[in-house]
Amino acid sequence: MKKIIPLLALFLINWGCQPTEPQHPIVGDWRWISSTGGIAGLHLKPKNGDVHILRFTAAGVFEVYINNLLFYSGNYRLTGAESIYSNSKEPSLVVDHFIRHKKDTINYYSSFLMNGTIIRRFSNKELELADNCNDCFRHSFLRN
Repeated sequence: MKKIIPLLALFLINWGCQPTEPQHPIVGDWRWISSTGGIAGLHLKPKNGDVHILRFTAAGVFEVYINNLLFYSGNYRLTGAESIYSNSKEPSLVVDHFIRHKKDTINYYSSFLMNGTIIRRFSNKELELADNCNDCFRHSFLRN
């Protein structure tokens, strides 16, 4: 019995220290730089001094902050979708449980995600999301 207790303790310690599943590199805070598109070919940027942050958590939650105030949140998951840009499957985001926390009447475009949003460009420092539809928007971000 005395030999089993140390072995059991060693097993429990080792089992509790197993590495967790690595988080996706998209997790973190992304500062909105601009959005372009629409039928009118708009180019939108934050107003002077405004900071728009798109946050992805490891728990599958996204949040959109404007000047540190939460405006939108919901759930996301990474998947693949047929892209209108390449006619092939590309990484994309599926969003649901979208909640509007504050009505945005000052800043024109702060909703960056819709179902099937395509991840067009991604690096450790840059993120480009594109609405997967004609005459829609592309959104550029830098890691905050």
